[in-house]
Amino acid sequence: MYRRSQLLWVDEPGKPADGGSAGLSHHEGGRNSAILQSGTLVDGLIVPLLARGIGIGRVVTIGNEACLDVADFIDYFADEDDTHVITCYCEQIKRPLEFIKACERAADRGKPIVMIKVGRSESARQAALAHTGSLVGSDVAIEAVLKRLEVIRVDTVDDLIETAAALSSTKRPRGRRVAFASFSGTAASILADFAHSCDIELPPLPAPVKARLEAVFPEFGNVGNPLDFTAQGSYDTHIIHESLNAIAASGAYDLVIWGRGFPSCLDMSWVLGRSLTRAAAAAPEVMFSILSLADGHFYASLDPKDAMVDPKAEFDRMPFFAGNGCRAEGTLCFDDLCRVPSQP
Repeated sequence: MYRRSQLLWVDEPGKPADGGSAGLSHHEGGRNSAILQSGTLVDGLIVPLLARGIGIGRVVTIGNEACLDVADFIDYFADEDDTHVITCYCEQIKRPLEFIKACERAADRGKPIVMIKVGRSESARQAALAHTGSLVGSDVAIEAVLKRLEVIRVDTVDDLIETAAALSSTKRPRGRRVAFASFSGTAASILADFAHSCDIELPPLPAPVKARLEAVFPEFGNVGNPLDFTAQGSYDTHIIHESLNAIAASGAYDLVIWGRGFPSCLDMSWVLGRSLTRAAAAAPEVMFSILSLADGHFYASLDPKDAMVDPKAEFDRMPFFAGNGCRAEGTLCFDDLCRVPSQP
């Protein structure tokens, strides 16, 4: 049994937090639980997730691990029914054998672990020693162990958030074939480069789909994958309905990513929302994801002067993704989504 007095922070799903930062006292529980050898990251992880409507179940700060360490809490969350994804920030692996056993138990129960493990550089090793007295250990050895255990190692807080958000979804793509679409040619170009760097497949449009799209697209549009709808598509219902339906129903793609400029809710009553809803209903085996190029603050609407009728921050059982940084988070966490089994 773990005595509650030994936990610096535990959030019960749907209940107020025992302590911590102002503004976090009331929130809904979620599928993610976190183990953090940090106090600052409590806010750094929770606030962005809650701003996007992604709940978090339990958060534990373990400090210098005087009583309990990361292995204890991975082992605990492996058995905890409300936890489906375990996120960690670690400065050391204090008891390697117990850590390995705990990670294996979590994997056996289908619970992915996403971890920032510092210590790649000498400066980071010295900082960890000063912070919590942690002996960081050989990063080469730790990297090899984490890979064997299929722990998803990331380097930034943004990557930690986006990967945890992706894995909290109950849906998984069937394969690696991606179609990317946007009203922006810039978004199409940037995401195509990122997909290439991540070995994500962007198969060309099948000939029947291309012919179908060419019949409705403006002459100056680019019919391909990525698909640039141009600004005209944003108000031409026929273009966007026909195109998304054709792509989703083609059988050529496992994931359709819609690219946007910055993170905000989407009004599902708008033409894009209606078109995405119709396409997803017509091809339930295809996964849909909405990704903004920029990250940062998640806005309630695209324009504060224009109230949304049906605002949503998730679609097709997937939260919206933000940013395309080091791991091209939206395309992205796609590697992780493919290899981690779905959960109910």
